[in-house]
Amino acid sequence: MQIEPLHRQKAVELGLLFGEGYPNIHDSAAAISEAARRDREMQRELNDIAAEFGDAHFHVAPENDFTPSQLRIAKLYLAELGSIASKAIATALQWRALLGKDGTYPEAGTQYPHLRDAATRKEIAREFATKHPTAAMSGVGSAGGSLRRPRPGTAEARYAELWVASHLGGGATAASNDRGIDVLGGGYAVQVKNLASPVGRPVVQSIFGAAQGHGKPAIWSNRGFTSGAVAEARRLDVALFSF
Repeated sequence: MQIEPLHRQKAVELGLLFGEGYPNIHDSAAAISEAARRDREMQRELNDIAAEFGDAHFHVAPENDFTPSQLRIAKLYLAELGSIASKAIATALQWRALLGKDGTYPEAGTQYPHLRDAATRKEIAREFATKHPTAAMSGVGSAGGSLRRPRPGTAEARYAELWVASHLGGGATAASNDRGIDVLGGGYAVQVKNLASPVGRPVVQSIFGAAQGHGKPAIWSNRGFTSGAVAEARRLDVALFSF
């Protein structure tokens, strides 16, 4: 689905801002809590953009709701916005990883811009939206395999989802409304487990049910899978990946 340039620009800006301020694993609980709040705020803004798209294209009166078909289109639009924002987040995290201890990048210039500057974020997003109106986020810079692997634990659960999304070329879903699906991308509907123990059979059954109509069910786990989970995945045709 083609995203309108101004909406694409806003999604990139939101992703760059969120990625620039994403906490490190050693940051305080307050910093991690603040990141979760900002994540919810970003998701609300993306929802508002999708609703704005729907209102403009479906000419729905304020007192009426979208029809089921219109709602499906709006949800697809939101999913694409989320994918764009997730790739912008991954890009920001990649650039941050290159920062030296003195807070400067090893190479001067615009290749790795300082994203704390709102005008810089806006310029990057504007250039992407105008020069690459239908391109993937790789038009700005894709993290790909350059991002560090997530560290085990719930503190990096969201980072793990973003990491998987960057590898699949997809987007992380809104944490508050993912219905068991953490990432959509590459034709997969993915549940990401960043835990201290292997994934068991119930998780396989859960993603199999949640993925229906969204993509091939898949699980990415940092600690592998139990023998029961592997057997159930074979029976249900759920793809298993380790990271």
